[in-house]
Amino acid sequence: MKKEKKEKNEYILGYRNEADRCYALAGMAISLASLDALESVASVSIDYPGPMVRFTGEFYFGGSPSVSPKAAWHRIFEGYRLTSSLAIANVLARCLMRDGGSDPSDMLDRVAETIRIEGSEECGLEEDELDAFLSNTITRSRRIFANSRLITPLEALARIIGERRELSGRSLAEEMHMLRII
Repeated sequence: MKKEKKEKNEYILGYRNEADRCYALAGMAISLASLDALESVASVSIDYPGPMVRFTGEFYFGGSPSVSPKAAWHRIFEGYRLTSSLAIANVLARCLMRDGGSDPSDMLDRVAETIRIEGSEECGLEEDELDAFLSNTITRSRRIFANSRLITPLEALARIIGERRELSGRSLAEEMHMLRII
């Protein structure tokens, strides 16, 4: 994986090429499907300048006085859970599937640090809660992306993404259904 130096000891995880981006996005789509969250996707594209996944308006929570603090926290946590799973799936799909089992530890450590900061700042999670959350999320994603039967459909989805460039959430779900991913 390409690492671009941003500032002293701070790195951005970059993509080697377009095919790498396609695998990452295919992995994120599979993660969303495994979380039963494809309906929250408005569109995906390897050409978006920012995040490759754009969510529907319902995904974003702006807060409301009519929503209880507990319900508001649960919605914020659900967004955190999804985006954390996407980041981990991005790394694992590229390392375990595209690169044939390369060690994702270095990249996972960097992603985990960002996930920890977000979990603490956005959800108020304590250190032990963050440890449990990360452990569960990484273990769950490893189970998905260690499955060798997923390689062929993931490759096919990555190819489709590369050819079509952008898919609506509905088109993405249809392609995944035709590939028997979902």
